[in-house]
Amino acid sequence: MCKTMKELEEQVKTFRSLKALLDEANEEMEACKAEILSYLQTNGKEKEIGLDFTVSYSTCSRTTYDGDALKELLGDEISSFQKVSQYTRVNVR
Repeated sequence: MCKTMKELEEQVKTFRSLKALLDEANEEMEACKAEILSYLQTNGKEKEIGLDFTVSYSTCSRTTYDGDALKELLGDEISSFQKVSQYTRVNVR
């Protein structure tokens, strides 16, 4: 736990360094995923099994709704259909 401003500054510095590493790793992972998908699609496969791995892909869909249009249509009744989740978010800039 940080007790002084200096300790907090060190934690922020460490956080930023780790965030940069994570961003770089995520970029590399996305490039790998693109290569894997390209292999599967080029070879007309949805799944491939190797010695120590299985790779596959599928098409997914997600439905979203226009909240403003629903509120206009339903008025205050829309609240009976809403689900609210709460969580804690820490921002470091």
